[in-house]
This record gives sequence, C-alpha cells and structure tokens, in this order.
Amino acid sequence: METIHSRPSWYAGKKKPTLQIKILQEILIHGKLSKIEFEHLYEGTHFHADIVTGFDNLKENELIEESERHPHRGRMEIFYTLSTTGLLALFSENPNPNYFWTSLVLWVYYQKNPIRWHDILELFDQYLKRYLKHYLKYGYYSLQLDEFNRTCNTWFEKAILRGTKIPPAQKVLEVLATNPDLTLEQVSRATQEKVSTIQSIIGMYTAIPHKPVLVDLHGHHDSPFYPTGWRLQIHNSIVQSPTKETYRLTVFGILMVLHIILKNHEGKLPHGLMNNNTIQQYIDKIASNYKSKIPLLFEKWQFLTSYLKEYSYLNFKIILDRNLREKAFDGSVIDGGNKELYFGMRETVSASQKQLIDLQFAGINVVFNFQAPQGTNNSYEDAQKKIQLCFHLFLYLTTIINPTDYDRESFISEYGNEKYLGSGLAEEIGSKYDIGHLEKSLSFEISFIYYLSLRSMLFSYDKFSPEYFKEIFRKIAMSDKEIGEFIYEHLSRIQNHYLEVQRTIGTMYQ
Repeated sequence: METIHSRPSWYAGKKKPTLQIKILQEILIHGKLSKIEFEHLYEGTHFHADIVTGFDNLKENELIEESERHPHRGRMEIFYTLSTTGLLALFSENPNPNYFWTSLVLWVYYQKNPIRWHDILELFDQYLKRYLKHYLKYGYYSLQLDEFNRTCNTWFEKAILRGTKIPPAQKVLEVLATNPDLTLEQVSRATQEKVSTIQSIIGMYTAIPHKPVLVDLHGHHDSPFYPTGWRLQIHNSIVQSPTKETYRLTVFGILMVLHIILKNHEGKLPHGLMNNNTIQQYIDKIASNYKSKIPLLFEKWQFLTSYLKEYSYLNFKIILDRNLREKAFDGSVIDGGNKELYFGMRETVSASQKQLIDLQFAGINVVFNFQAPQGTNNSYEDAQKKIQLCFHLFLYLTTIINPTDYDRESFISEYGNEKYLGSGLAEEIGSKYDIGHLEKSLSFEISFIYYLSLRSMLFSYDKFSPEYFKEIFRKIAMSDKEIGEFIYEHLSRIQNHYLEVQRTIGTMYQ
C-alpha cells in the first residue's frame, strides 16, 4: 500500500474539479472502472476529452492506480482502482461519519491485495484530522479531573481520616511515591506492616477484571466480573510491573499522595505523614521518580521551580480542589482571568467526544448491516469476512471513546479468538485498555490547567504579583518549545471553538 498523503492537494488553490470527484466516487462504488465504462455511465453528459483528462490527472496525482488491462476493440482497456490518497480525497469532500464507513467498507471489500492493519490505522488517523473540529495530535479526548476530585475526596474521608493512626493504605502510597518499583516484601519492610496486609491493600488499589455487561429487567447480568459501586480511578492507583514482581503508582496514585501532602501542609491530616520531609522535598522526590507520568510538569520541574519557587508546589491545589479551580477560573479573560479558556477547553473536548460517538453509531449501522453489492454474488457472511478490518477498526474506535469498558485481559479473553481478532491483534487493541492511556489523557488535562492557572494568581505573596505570574506564563511558554507548542495547540483550538460559536450566533439574525 502506498504512503498516505497528509491531505489531498491535486486541486489546491484551483477550481473544484467536479468531474474528477465524480470519477473517484464511481470507482469507489464499482471497485474498479475504466474510462470507457465511465463514459457509458454518463453517456452524453461529459466530453470524451474531459473524461480522459480527468482520469489522467487523477493518476498523475496518485489518487487512482492502474489495476488491470483487458483487450477491447483492438486496444487495451485500462481499469483503475482507488488509492488510499484518493479515498482520503473523498473524505475531505464529505467527512460525514456515514459516508466514511460506507466508503471505507466498499474500498476494503473490493481490495484484491491484503491490507495491513497499520495502514487502516493510518488512514483512520488522517480521516480524524479532517473530521474532528478540534483534532489533538496527542489523540486523547476525555475529561477526568472533576470525577477524580470527587472520588479522591470521598476516599480521603473514608480511608485516611478515619482511624487513630496512619492507615496502612497511606503508608503504601507514600512508600511507592518516594521509592517506586518495590516488591511486596520491600513495601512490607518499609511500612512495617505484614505482607498479608500489603497484599490486601495492593488488591484494593490495582485493577480488577471488568467488562461491559447486559443487565435484564430483574437485575441479572451476564458477567462474572460485574462490579457494583466500584471506583475505577482508586482501583487503578497502583500498577504491577510486567514481571508482576514490583509495584509503582499511576497518575491517579500520584495525585492521591499529593492530596495527602497538601492536606498535611494545611494542618488537615491529624496523623501526619510517615516522614518529616517538607512539602518541597516530598514533591521534588515524586517529580524525580515519576517524570514520565506527567512529563510536561515533572520533566520540567527544575525549570519550573526556578521560576515559581514555592508556588510551583502550592499550585497543585488548583489540580486537587475542584471548587478552588472553578473559583480561580471565574474571571473573564477580558479582566485578566481564565474563565473562557478553562470552559473552552472543556467544551472542545466534549465536542470531540460527541463527534467520536457519532462516528461510532454510524459504524454500527454501516459495518454490521453491510450487504455485498449487486453482482458480486457473496453471502452476508462472506461479505462480513471481506470487510473484517472495518469491524476491527470499529473495536479500536470504541477503545478511544470508552477506554474504561474493559481491562486488558478481559478484552483479550472476549475477542482473542480467530472469529473476532486473533490473539495478536487482540493484544494490540487490548493494550489500549491499559490504564496508561487514561493516564496520558489526565496528564495533559493536569498540565494545561496547571499552566493556565499562572495567568490568574490564586494565592497572595508579597514577592509575587499577578503581573509577575502572567510574565512567568509567557516566559515559560517561550523558553520551552514543548510547553509552548502544547499551550499554543490548546489555545488555538479554543479560539477556533469560540469563532465557530460567534459565527453560529451571527446566523441567528440572518
């Protein structure tokens, strides 16, 4: 399969080539087509010379490719098929979800040569860049922080504050925050708790098997893993290494420890911490141990602390306290605040999620109801086999939309047989259900809110003025290319969102 071009450019800056687009559409519908056949389809509608020129231009721009030749009245009749670049060109003309699935299904159905799964993924990613109004190169479209804040507050009240001494769960989290990748025995020694106690805690804070269930009117369900009243983020705060021998924190676990540390700093942790580290020493250690978990903060930690001093530590309050966050972002950007930026970020993510759900519903209607085109003489079962890659892509899309539906092992167990995906592809798609993908999404959300909050100072310091923080925000964005690009991308899509809102409001008066 040829390399997929990032965007169709065969008529960039020129008049829209209606005839060439019509040729592409007919090739898609028929699987292959010659100039002679196209001329018969539109007899008397287009000049012969225009049709020849249209086919030649499409071939020159690699939107179609020669498939086969048949003798015809003393000369060879050349048949053409649609290339991936040609398919993307059609998507650009009509990015509608139903059109995407219908076109993809037909294109896959008519392919004679094997199609690689990774080529389908690349094609899909290129389509998303055309379809999504707010495409993110990071590729994650979820908001998790509000839900985490609610869950963490409940957990803190029930698991940490109740009791007469530091609870074992707090000890385990603290130990893994300052010393990641420890075995059960090492955690036991560090916390001075029994191995059996550590095992029980680890079982509570690591992932449990789960998958979507069907529940009937009587409350009966079809899954032995059906969890009731569970909290996914808490159950995924600790992860095992691939060897299953050592443990470390996830982003959720890190935030839980930061919650404990800040509560202690405020004097709201009656039993205190396990050691006498200052808030600066503690968070510096976590940032050093877990750089890859929140890279836009922890990999830049020395850089940030040199500018922000103790505010770099206290600014995590904006991440861990939803009420404080909404209060801090209450002021309009016109008055120097962040209200429109904060809620614009949330609205663009929600808009992307809605578009992806629309794409998912379209996939259900098209892929599962596909019938072989007339004249191909394939049964429904044979047609479904030929478009199996489209079903695989549908399952892949559901991992993006609902990354918490399964744990990895349950997904592989469900789809790992040859009837569905086979073991290799089930492993690959199932890996999207690893908690690491949710961590990345949450990491980007945390990072954007952390940097955005610098534009409106939340705490009062004699040596820090609001103007100082706004200048720091600019310096950080200008001094670090990665941070600057990250902030610019988010601000750009928020700006585009409000421009669209403005245009929509404007049409109400026409």
